[in-house]
Amino acid sequence: MLNIAVLCGGYGTRLREVLGSIPKVLAPVGGQPFLGLLLKHLIHELGPVGKFLLLTGYQAEKVEQTIGYIFGSSLISYCIEAEPEGTWNAFVNASQHFRESPFLLVNGDTYPINMSLSMQIFEDSIKDRNCILFGVRRDTDGGRYTSLVSDDDDYLIEMRKVDPSSHDDGVGSLEIVSSGWFFWPGGQLEKSPDNAEFNDVLLQNIRCGLLKVRVVVVEAGKFIDIGVPTDYRLMSTYLGDQLS
Repeated sequence: MLNIAVLCGGYGTRLREVLGSIPKVLAPVGGQPFLGLLLKHLIHELGPVGKFLLLTGYQAEKVEQTIGYIFGSSLISYCIEAEPEGTWNAFVNASQHFRESPFLLVNGDTYPINMSLSMQIFEDSIKDRNCILFGVRRDTDGGRYTSLVSDDDDYLIEMRKVDPSSHDDGVGSLEIVSSGWFFWPGGQLEKSPDNAEFNDVLLQNIRCGLLKVRVVVVEAGKFIDIGVPTDYRLMSTYLGDQLS
């Protein structure tokens, strides 16, 4: 079964006006914490999950008390950062927790839609020793999301924010953007001494020839990132209708 690590350590600064001191991953949606809804949906999209590892930081104790240690038939463990180490080091911590075995890394503030995947994709990644960064086609939303650039063989070569002013209509265009899902086929990883972010270190490793990352586009895939008030309200409407 697939193991999944979830990035849950964000402060939710842009949601402070809406949530107050509530951790972003516990934002209430339809009367339920967002993270609980996300875990349930990941199982629905991907099938049985062996273990969830929640990578926490801000108000880690509150997240642990709310979510607990078992979700359906899946075990839940926690990796707590006393001080922020950056998303790359959180990823390395997850790899160490899983004893350098394969796992899927996902953002804890992003709700996937139509992201069902065949387990064969993960099995092929393990066999070929290639990482996978999953992308979807969507508007770049004023440069808020990360556009993925790949070569003719679908291997990642660049990640960038797109300036909407570069388009004739002055708004973003449909691009392949990161869904926030990254599959690691297993193996040893090195921490970043300067607590760098995941995307920055990933590109450094690609440019140095240390990693090969295949971009897999989920054509029907979508996501809602609750990181800003407008999209949090959109999520509340989307899931609220489903929960009612």
